[in-house]
Parts: sequence; C-alpha cells; structure tokens
Amino acid sequence: MKNSLKDQIQAIQTLRQFWAKEWGKHPPSDADTDVQKVAFLSQVDDAIESLESINSPEVEEFAEGVVNEAQHQRAKWGEDHDANKTADQWVFLIGFLVTKASQAFRAERMLLDMSEEDDPGREKLRAKAEEQYNKGLHHIITVAAACSNWHRCAKKSPAKREG
Repeated sequence: MKNSLKDQIQAIQTLRQFWAKEWGKHPPSDADTDVQKVAFLSQVDDAIESLESINSPEVEEFAEGVVNEAQHQRAKWGEDHDANKTADQWVFLIGFLVTKASQAFRAERMLLDMSEEDDPGREKLRAKAEEQYNKGLHHIITVAAACSNWHRCAKKSPAKREG
C-alpha cells in the first residue's frame, strides 16, 4: 500500500530528527565529515519543503497551483496510474472534477442566500460559504492539473505508453 504524501513527509522528518540527534552525540572526526552532515541535513530539509509545497492546495496563484497540483497528483497516484488511461477515462476524470467545482460554487451561493442579516448563525454560514468558494477554486486548479497530466501522458508515443 502506497503511503500518503503526509506520511512520507512525516517519515522524512523523523529520519532527519534521528540523524541530527545521532550526529549530535558523536562529534565529527574531521571538518569534511561535518560539512557532509550539514549538507545532507540541508538536502533533507529541501526535500521536506518540496513535498510540503506540492501537498498544499493553492487557490490564489493559478499557474503555481496547477504545477503543484499536477506534481501532487503524480506523487499521490504514481506515473503508472495515468500512463495507461484512455482518452475516455481522462474525459471522465476531468468531467468529474469540473462537476465538483460547479457543486462547490453552487453550495457557496446557496449558503450565502441562506444567511439573512438578522440570523444569529449568519457568520457560520458565511464561513461555510467561504470554505466552499475555496474548494471551488481548488477544483478548477485540479481540472487544469489533470489536463496537464493528460498532456504529459499523451505526448509519449504509444510504444512508450504501453511499456
């Protein structure tokens, strides 16, 4: 079973903490070893930051969000998952994601319509509406990311897609 990105990030952070602690117990024997340890920990920190960035939904910056979401989808599902999809399967996926965006914006509108000026629960309804609005924006980005991943797979020759 494939671990989620969150699990992978946690595992890397745990390893980083372990090695930082272990190396703290054993002083380096020479300056080169110390430099290597610092470089290693820096690379681990960069990997954690990279994984966290693709595992964080973006709704404000469209282009950045699409790139991160496309990477997130490939990391979550794997390259092989998309490689053998047919055009019809891609169309179904994109239609499903477009529908999710539409439903989120519909829910936002409904919640805003329900929030009357004198309603004591108005703020909760408005907060839920804001949540649905952000979901809708994110779903638009997931649609574009899915299109990006479809394009990536479609560029490969049929021989490459099969093997």
